Amino acid sequence: MNIIKYVLFFIVSFGVLANNVSVKIGQKEVVLGSTFTVEIKFEHNGSEDPYVSFDPKNAEVIEDNSGDNSRVQIQGYFAGGKIVQKKVFVYRYTLQPVKAGHAHIRNIRIDLGSKVIRHKSIQVKVLSKARRLQPFIFRAEVDKTTAFVGEAINLNYYLYFQKDIATQPDVRKFPKLKNFLKRFELPKGGVERVSIQGKIFKRILIYKARIYPQKVGKLKIDPITISFQYPDRVSRNRDVFGMSMTFSSGRYKSKTLNSKRVTIETLALPTVGMPKNFTGLVGNHDFKLSFTREKVLVNDIIEARLEVTGEGALETLDAPKIIENENFEEFEAKTEIVELGSLSNKKVIDYTYLGKRSTKIDKKEISLSIFDPVSRKYIEKKLEVPAIQIFGSGTSSEVVNKSGKKEVIKEDPKSQSSDSGISLVAPIFVESVKTRVFSIANVNIALFLLIIIVIVSGFSFKFGKVTSGSLNEVKKELSYQTVHRFIISHCRDGDNVREKIALASISNDAKGYFNELLDKAEKNEYKGKSFKLDFNKKFFLEVLGS
Repeated sequence: MNIIKYVLFFIVSFGVLANNVSVKIGQKEVVLGSTFTVEIKFEHNGSEDPYVSFDPKNAEVIEDNSGDNSRVQIQGYFAGGKIVQKKVFVYRYTLQPVKAGHAHIRNIRIDLGSKVIRHKSIQVKVLSKARRLQPFIFRAEVDKTTAFVGEAINLNYYLYFQKDIATQPDVRKFPKLKNFLKRFELPKGGVERVSIQGKIFKRILIYKARIYPQKVGKLKIDPITISFQYPDRVSRNRDVFGMSMTFSSGRYKSKTLNSKRVTIETLALPTVGMPKNFTGLVGNHDFKLSFTREKVLVNDIIEARLEVTGEGALETLDAPKIIENENFEEFEAKTEIVELGSLSNKKVIDYTYLGKRSTKIDKKEISLSIFDPVSRKYIEKKLEVPAIQIFGSGTSSEVVNKSGKKEVIKEDPKSQSSDSGISLVAPIFVESVKTRVFSIANVNIALFLLIIIVIVSGFSFKFGKVTSGSLNEVKKELSYQTVHRFIISHCRDGDNVREKIALASISNDAKGYFNELLDKAEKNEYKGKSFKLDFNKKFFLEVLGS
């Protein structure tokens, strides 16, 4: 009875332990003389290095990564609101069969020090020669089957053929490529000649894409369905004169082919050593930062441009912070993807800043990080931000005194009054006879001039504010710049345009109108939108009258 319990316990324990172990073989069949791969994958967080062993039958191990650091992968996941790390070991072996038949991998053991995990045997069929190739082969080819999240994978769908085809293949079903970010194109290339298993084939590229896996795990590349026509050639061994003969019936046959699915194993980016300035880009990239101006006046615009080129998924790159200073008002960055050809892109990010107060920013460097999938390390890229200065009213001015030292002189309002003890004396007016004689005429002339001034002033008061320069400019062109200048010019309180609106002596409806107008105008200007901008004369007059 006890023996049965121990046996049951061993069976259950073996099943639990084996759940963490994955053993797979590269292909089900292999031709004698070629190689195949075996991958053993498992989790282990212990301090001791695991030891993997097995017995190959009818095959020899010619290469393995057991002494390479690439066999260890650090993965992280969230559990209970915290990041939990785990070690995943991936051992890869390349084997070559000895003779035709079957090659077996037996006695697979993983020694973890405190326990030993076993796995069932696997086998692969060894063919003495390659199977007969079909005259038409359609398949998807990738430059890598293992990649990190966000790493570029080049995907090509080729049609190989020995017979002639009469029409350009028509794509009936395109791949959805779920869980991949993709760039694709329908190439118009010519016919190439290649060798497959010693036989000459022609091939044409049907569909080309660069894909970026977006999640961890085994992801499937969808098949493509194509159809085409080829000549119906009839071959007979001999003609009536005993000679071989091949001729065409003048008819065409139609053929439809589907490519097989391709599996991509996607690895998580290592969480150990991931910097805070990581951009999310995987692969080599170049960054170029430029500024239009480095010295401007208060309420003037500074523009910067960041250009990023490389093999990563630039579509997912968010605009990094370049200037972080309370004396600058930053608008939403405008981004654009520029196609460079051959599925390569460049991302252009345009920044716009408004100088609110006089200040000076010293020259500095900012760092952005990318991930190198070859070295499996994070690499920093340095960007240089030049010294930027904003001038305006109330700025301090530097002077050089006699000793050669610089001094900052600021105006003091109190200094305008005199402390010398000299008081001001009011002017003394002496009445003259001449003035008294013509006083009535002077009074009449003065009254006449006063009436004219009042009439002109009233006319200007009635119409001048509506036709003033700033308002005419807004009416002529309603845009972000004209509205911004109007608010800055007529609202006294506040450091920036939003504060000026909030502190202005206008109605809440007017404040809501100007905030919404600025939002739409800003999106039109810097995000390429096309919102309709409505001119409300009533609210503009409120600002003028405040």
